[in-house]
Amino acid sequence: MFHNLLIVVHALSALIALVVGSWLIYKLPQREDKRFLVYLGALVSMLIFMILAILTAWADLANVTRGIFSGLAILGLYMLFRGFQARQVLRAQGAGWEGHFIDHVGFTLISLFDGFVIVSVFDLHSPIWLILLIAVAAVVIGINIIKSVKHRLA
Repeated sequence: MFHNLLIVVHALSALIALVVGSWLIYKLPQREDKRFLVYLGALVSMLIFMILAILTAWADLANVTRGIFSGLAILGLYMLFRGFQARQVLRAQGAGWEGHFIDHVGFTLISLFDGFVIVSVFDLHSPIWLILLIAVAAVVIGINIIKSVKHRLA
């Protein structure tokens, strides 16, 4: 029960980060925009609850599942790093800050979407090759969407 609650809070946090992050790159924020704080807070919450959910189930996980979830946790840490880089860019707002901001937030959006896709396909007991294929396809699609957003900005 506790493990399921951790997963639900993790998934809701990730969904909030995905929705608010998408809104941020669609309508770029001002320096002290509260939407960005919601996005960053959701990223932090997503990572904390993901790690807690993994730890509570670690003993029951197969080695392949441990590897996948460990990789997702490392990705989550890097996503948080990129979120804080976006915060620095937003605060400084130097020349060309918009593109850098979109790159940082866009990376986290692609990763969040990929996380949802990987876990969903994994939960369907799909073969590893299919999970990897779908994950790569999601990244390629995400990169093209971010490029189009940056092109609209230019």
